[in-house]
Amino acid sequence: MNILVIGNGVAGMTFAKKMRMLDADADITVLTQEAQPFYIRWQLNEYIAGTKNAEALTLYKEEWYEKNRIKVIYNESVTALDAKKKVVFTEKSDYKYDKLVIASGAHSWAPPITGSEKEGVFTLRSLADANRMLNYIDKYNVNKVAHIGGGILGLELGNALKERGISDVTIIEFAPYLLPRQLDEEGAGYLQKRLETKGLSFITGAKTQEIAGGAGDFSVKIEGLEPVPAQMVVISAGVRPNMDFAQKNGVDCGRGIKVNNRLETNLKDIYAAGDCAEYNGMVYGIVPPAQEQADILAKVIAGQDAEYKGSIMQNSLKVVGIDLTSAGIIAPKEDGYEEVVYKDENVYQKAVFKDNRLAGLILFGDNSRAVKLLKLLKAGEAISSPTAIFD
Repeated sequence: MNILVIGNGVAGMTFAKKMRMLDADADITVLTQEAQPFYIRWQLNEYIAGTKNAEALTLYKEEWYEKNRIKVIYNESVTALDAKKKVVFTEKSDYKYDKLVIASGAHSWAPPITGSEKEGVFTLRSLADANRMLNYIDKYNVNKVAHIGGGILGLELGNALKERGISDVTIIEFAPYLLPRQLDEEGAGYLQKRLETKGLSFITGAKTQEIAGGAGDFSVKIEGLEPVPAQMVVISAGVRPNMDFAQKNGVDCGRGIKVNNRLETNLKDIYAAGDCAEYNGMVYGIVPPAQEQADILAKVIAGQDAEYKGSIMQNSLKVVGIDLTSAGIIAPKEDGYEEVVYKDENVYQKAVFKDNRLAGLILFGDNSRAVKLLKLLKAGEAISSPTAIFD
């Protein structure tokens, strides 16, 4: 069986590794736009900070690929595919397949802000992006950065720039508070206060209108507020699936590449997983679902009886060294939910219940209960005393 994988990110490499475990004889070829083997993309901030080099980010050495007989072809951009002839076309060549796995990931998205195309305005998604940013910092001796976007990447990158020695970092967030997908407003208040002690500055509820000026000397204009001066501007406003080549060649797409519970697309022997895939109207865009999808997909292609039933939105991470776990429904907008909150000066914990079943949770400042509560959330079992959840 000739298996062709598009993308060497989390989904692509998790699939390839699992597939080799299940099938010792399959030919597995991975195509990637990247110039290097799979690296830990979510640690790029540590690379920016200078605490890790490129080698430390690389998860598997060349010997691992050789041992597992996984062939990776670098610097290959897929342009089209022919589902009837089972051929994928790139800018350099074409590749036949029996099974095609699209794990093409996503790319950084920048809102239509005037001036966002200028030199000195960056997004961060790849090692190449990080190197361009670092070269610019050295060239202009950057000491003042405006960062548009107060999500996880924005906070981590802002802190990384501080660790690198940049003294003035201002994070500009459109939403009324930080991490609107992971925290409620009260929890975000705890986070912002902690981050301010690390030297980061914040402007929330801010609509960026224009990035005026030029390289080394910018002025970020915000509706109703004073402009923010900066030598460099970074935009972290989310990502969008890489699916143009698929959409143009008959693969059914919506917000992402649509798949069923076997990770199949509408075209025979073509599958999708990870940040590019849409299941039941959902594009997850985080690591755990990408790994779950890739693992199940390998079982499907190996002929096992496996199906994907969706993932719980879950983040267990350290936001600039601060423990944070967030999962499920954290700010319910419908009736019928009960909220249990525990808080002190440094800790904010919240559990959301429906019909005595845990529906979501926020653990800020203390992750000691994370494993236990995530198991309860996934199990969906009724709890006898929800009000005692944090006792």
